[in-house]
Amino acid sequence: MTTRTFLIPFLAALLLASAPSMAQQPKGSSLLGMQTRLLLPVVDLLSSMAWYSRLGWAPTNELGARSDSTISITDGQVRATLTTAKLPGTVIAFASRNMRSLKDTLDSLHISYHFDMKGPTIGELRIASPNGIKLMVRSNVDEPEIIPENKENPICGTNTEFSIGVVSLKSEVQWWESLGFTQVKGGMVPYPFAEMSDGRIRIGLHEDKDIPTLAITYYAKDMEQRIDRLKKTGITIDEEIPTPDDRIGNAIMRSADGQLIFMFEGEAKK
Repeated sequence: MTTRTFLIPFLAALLLASAPSMAQQPKGSSLLGMQTRLLLPVVDLLSSMAWYSRLGWAPTNELGARSDSTISITDGQVRATLTTAKLPGTVIAFASRNMRSLKDTLDSLHISYHFDMKGPTIGELRIASPNGIKLMVRSNVDEPEIIPENKENPICGTNTEFSIGVVSLKSEVQWWESLGFTQVKGGMVPYPFAEMSDGRIRIGLHEDKDIPTLAITYYAKDMEQRIDRLKKTGITIDEEIPTPDDRIGNAIMRSADGQLIFMFEGEAKK
């Protein structure tokens, strides 16, 4: 399935769901703790930083960051760390206030994980959902619980969800529910989909859709103009998807390292 064949029903599902802004949701957490940032593996830090800056992201001052291997960025809604470390794709990071309790809970739920020790304590837990969404959990001492500024990305618009295609929607929904996420949207039209929320972020699960990696999804009422401005800056648009009245109001971009960015026309309602 190509990008073009999945996007039209995918867009229709999101429009039917009237997805709220992640930035508008109340502060929340799940059994994993508070979501803090995305980890985005890159080959070249400077060229990647330049690409994201053209999409409305800017560097942040992060204590302990290594400029030779990581750069922390934000778009005002989402924090991310560009890193040259070897990662299995995009990773969602969380901060836990009790790593031992979390490990015991995962054991009781029979959820598989890998972990590293930091002295006598658990330093990091790594988990993957049934359909391969990668998660990392660290102590809130090492992974600060920083609250987003909740400012709209000036280039891309309002961040609504992290989207991914799944093989089995039911098993994925049940897995996220076991970790304390709640299904806040969902349906069978135009295809099976669900949105899982911990009160702070949303994970958009889209059954049998060709979204191979976690995509950062934006909405804006004036997306046609935003896309046009991006094209004039020289940004390459992977897919231009016309609206019903034949305007280019939706687009897909992909970074050099494979990170997907979705931009859809519409209003992200509360």
